[in-house]
Amino acid sequence: MSFGQSSFSRKSYSVHGGNVSRMSSLGSSSGRASGARISVGGSRSLGMGGSYGGSSSFGLGSSLGGGSSISTSSVGGANEKVAMQNLNDRLAHYLEQVRSLETSNSKMELEIRQYYEKAGPATRDWSAYWATINGLRGQINDFILDNSRLMLQIDNSKLAAEDFRSKFEAELGIRMSVDADIHGLRTMLDDMTLKKSQLEMEIESLKEELIYIRKNHEETLRGLRGQISGNVNVEVTTEPTLDLVKLLNEMREEYDQGVKKNKAELENWYSQQVVTVKNEYAVNTDVIKTETSQLTQLRHTYQGLEMEYQGLLSMISSLEANLGDVENSYCMKRDKIQININRLEAEMMELRLKLDQNVKSYAMLLDSKNQLEMEIETYRRLMNTSGQALSGMSTISSGKTVLIKTEKREPVVTKVVKTVVEETINGEVVKSYSQNIIQ
Repeated sequence: MSFGQSSFSRKSYSVHGGNVSRMSSLGSSSGRASGARISVGGSRSLGMGGSYGGSSSFGLGSSLGGGSSISTSSVGGANEKVAMQNLNDRLAHYLEQVRSLETSNSKMELEIRQYYEKAGPATRDWSAYWATINGLRGQINDFILDNSRLMLQIDNSKLAAEDFRSKFEAELGIRMSVDADIHGLRTMLDDMTLKKSQLEMEIESLKEELIYIRKNHEETLRGLRGQISGNVNVEVTTEPTLDLVKLLNEMREEYDQGVKKNKAELENWYSQQVVTVKNEYAVNTDVIKTETSQLTQLRHTYQGLEMEYQGLLSMISSLEANLGDVENSYCMKRDKIQININRLEAEMMELRLKLDQNVKSYAMLLDSKNQLEMEIETYRRLMNTSGQALSGMSTISSGKTVLIKTEKREPVVTKVVKTVVEETINGEVVKSYSQNIIQ
């Protein structure tokens, strides 16, 4: 932001007895002085007028009734001297005000310049703050990346836990099916053992029956032998006699054959049943061994998965604790950054208010300066016109109207400096305002 420096040229006029002498010229203001028109007639009139619009006119006319020479009365000269003295006093007063305003204006400009050099937005060095802000932004980005990385690890851990859970459920189903098969095989083994015991009992009962039949057979033989030896009757008949020994031998042979046949059948059946049971027991033993080894492997796998699952749970809990700590530290740092931002915004608002007040005071002083310059220019033109009119009255011939002088000056150039102030946060414009400074 820049402020234009306005220079006031000092002017002083002295009026003594109607003569006006200019001590110094005006260099910064411009205006147009209209000429003084003098008419010779029967009467004399003096008129003064001024306007604040950049031009002024001072006219003096005298009229003498048909004469060719000009004479002034002492009363008119005294009035003119009094008027000129009043104008001179007012001019001196205004010049004194101009000097005081110039002094205060220069002091104010110096203070404003020093203030903006020290704390103004145009000259204040924000590089240290921007370095801090960039460092904090980098830390925030690093925290965001760490947070994203932790969230990704947590998601991966959750997915791995889900995979292990699905595998665990699948292995648990396999284990349950194996347990069911083992239970079925145990039931079958119990049935086989029960059948084996039943067959053994049947074999024992058959052995006992065989022993009982043998005993009965021996007792029958003994009884028959005793009957044969105790009853000896000699009878001669014509019928053929029965050979009891032969009959007994035949009966013995029949019983022996039946017993041997039953024994062989029972032994064959028993051996077949024993072989079948042994084969089934061997097959079941192999299956049981295989299932037992599989069950042992599954138990080891389950224990490993359980340990890995517990490790993943502990890792997830530690990651969640670290995430909470990171979030807390991030919130604390974010609060500190927000406090710094609020403090800087408050300072900027205070600076903006001071700047607005200084601009308003500067504009008021500039308006006062311009008004005083216009008044001084008006009085200058009045003085010039009055002096020229009084000096030209001694050389005016009768019946003529003379245009004494017309001056043209350059127009006043007013410089307006427009300053646009934009406040940006993270590259985005959050506030913008403009200021106009008239120079």
